[in-house]
Amino acid sequence: VWVGQVGGKGWGKGQVVMAAGRGVGRPNFKGSLSCLEPSQRSQKSNVEQAFEILKRLEMVQQSPKDKKELAFVRSMFVTLLRQDQKSFLPSYLMDEMPPSPLIPVHGPTPPPLEVKNWLRASFSQSKTDQEVMIVVNQAVSAFKGLLKLNVDEKGLVLEDLPSEALDHLARRGEWDFDVFALEAALGGDIRLTGVALVTAVFEDWGFFEKFEVKRGKLRRFVEAVVETYQPNPYHCAAHALDVFQTVHYMLRAGLVEYLSDLQRLAVLTAAFVHDTDHDGLSNLYHVRTYSSRALAHNDISPQENHHLVTAFTLLQKPSLNIFSSLDPASYTVLRGIMIRAILYSDMSQHFKLLENLKTLTDEKGTTKAASYDNKDIELICSLALHTADISNPGKPFPLAKHWTRRVMTEFFNQGDKERERKFPISPMCDRTKPAVPDSQCGFIKYVVKPTFVFLAKLVVKLEDTAIHHLDLNLEKWQSLTSEPIESLAEMGVMPYEDSAGSNGAEEGDDTTSTSPGDA
Repeated sequence: VWVGQVGGKGWGKGQVVMAAGRGVGRPNFKGSLSCLEPSQRSQKSNVEQAFEILKRLEMVQQSPKDKKELAFVRSMFVTLLRQDQKSFLPSYLMDEMPPSPLIPVHGPTPPPLEVKNWLRASFSQSKTDQEVMIVVNQAVSAFKGLLKLNVDEKGLVLEDLPSEALDHLARRGEWDFDVFALEAALGGDIRLTGVALVTAVFEDWGFFEKFEVKRGKLRRFVEAVVETYQPNPYHCAAHALDVFQTVHYMLRAGLVEYLSDLQRLAVLTAAFVHDTDHDGLSNLYHVRTYSSRALAHNDISPQENHHLVTAFTLLQKPSLNIFSSLDPASYTVLRGIMIRAILYSDMSQHFKLLENLKTLTDEKGTTKAASYDNKDIELICSLALHTADISNPGKPFPLAKHWTRRVMTEFFNQGDKERERKFPISPMCDRTKPAVPDSQCGFIKYVVKPTFVFLAKLVVKLEDTAIHHLDLNLEKWQSLTSEPIESLAEMGVMPYEDSAGSNGAEEGDDTTSTSPGDA
C-alpha cells in the first residue's frame, strides 16, 4: 500500500492514492521514522506497527479536516488488506487491525485465539503469511513516511531558544535591531538566526494561518536560502536578514496600511532573498569580465537577475515551496512584486525608481485612500526594499560604522581584483586611496537621506528614527573627515585588513555585536 501526494494542501480523497503493490510503484520515503523501540518491534506484527503509527498520526493532527482525511486513509487500508487476503473474514477475526475511534466496529466479540486461528485456517482462502503481508509491509513504509513528514512540519519552536536570544528577538520590530547580537546569542549559527527571525516575523503577520505556510517547510526554505549566501564581508546572510527586518519595521511603522497580506508576504520574502548567491562583486565588474552571470542576462542587472533565478529555483522544489498553498492568481501577484522589487535593488535603477514614484505620488497622492493599483503597489514595494537595502547609514552609529567597515572591505577586495586585471579601479574601491568618512557623507547626503525623505511621505514615523539617525551620523562622519588614517583605524572606522572581514570586531570597533560571523 502506498500513499501519494501527502504533505501538500492536505490528504483529501482526490489526493490519497492507495494500491496493492502489484505492478504499481511505491514512493521512496527516505529516512523513514520508526515510532517503536527495537524490543517493541520484535513483539509486534507488521499490521500492529502500521496501525500504531497511523494512530500517532491521528493524535498529532489538529484540524477536523486532517482527522477526517486520515480516517479515510485508515478505512482504505482496512478494506484493501481484507481484499488482498481474499478471505472475506468478518472484522472480529482480523485482530491485527486495531479499531479507530473514528470508525465504528460491528459484530460479536472476537473468539479465543486458538478458535480464531482454526476459523481462519479452515474457512478462508488466505495465501501464505509471507505473501499476504507484502501489502502490510508497504503500508508500514508509507505510514512511517507520513509520520516523518509530520515531524518535519513542526518547524522551530521559538520558546526553546536561549533567553538572551529571545530578548534580542523581541526587538525585531525596532529600528535599532541588531542582527549580529542575535547571531552571537545563538552561538554564531547564522542558519538558526535566519530561521528564528523569519519564523518570528511570519508569526507577527499571521502568514502561517493566512497562507497555510508549513513551519517545517519554512525552516527548510530559510536554511536553504541562507546557505546560498556566500561569506562576503557585506553581501552575506546577515545583510539579507538585516534588510528583511528593516522592511518588517517599515511595515509596522505605517507601510502596512497600503499593502494587502499577500503584498506584505511578497515584499518580506523579496527582502530575504534579494541577494542570494551574491559573490561580492558589482554588476560593472561582471559586465567587464564577461562573467557567466553577465552572459546569461545580456549585461542587464546580472547580479539581481541571478538572485531571482537562485531564489525561484529553490521555490520550485516541493520541499521548499512555502507558497504551495497559493492559487495561481495570487502566486502571479506575489512573483511580480518580488521580481520588480529585486530588479529595482540594482543601484543603477535608483534615480529611475524615485522618478517613477514621484510621478505616481504627484498623480494619486500619498494618503492611505489613494487608489493605487497592483502596478503602483509593486513600485511602493520596490521603494521599501531599495530603501531598506541602503538603510545601514541611518542605523545607530555603532551599527552604521560596523556595516561601513564591511562594505568598504568588500569594495577594496573588488578593487584588488580590478588592479590585478589592469582594469580601471571602480570608485571607492581603491585601498590605496581610502576616504571612508567622505564616502559616507556623500552617500548619506545624495542617496540615502533623499530616499528616506521620499518614503517618509508614506511612513511618517521614519522622520523620528531613520532620518533622525541619518542627521546624527552625517555630523559624526563630517567630524571625522580631517582625522588621519591611523586615528580612524583606532576608532574602528577603516575597513578590515583581511579580505574576509567577517571574523569579528577588531579593537576599536564599538559595535554592539561581539561576533559578526557571517560564514
